[in-house]
Amino acid sequence: MAMRALIYEILGLIFVASTMVFFYQCIMFLAEKDYIAGFATLAIGFIVLRGGIEMGKMALLLRRERSA
Repeated sequence: MAMRALIYEILGLIFVASTMVFFYQCIMFLAEKDYIAGFATLAIGFIVLRGGIEMGKMALLLRRERSA
């Protein structure tokens, strides 16, 4: 059970960190006035960020379940 929580925690951190790549790419698209690609990348970034937050929640729940 602890290994599962660790995997979820690592995946969550990777997702949240990779969101920065999407937001950077979004800024580059918007600077080039490619608004459709910029907003599409922004949406993908928010989806990945939300996935990372959910992975973090799962890790927290698994750790609480183990300690109870």
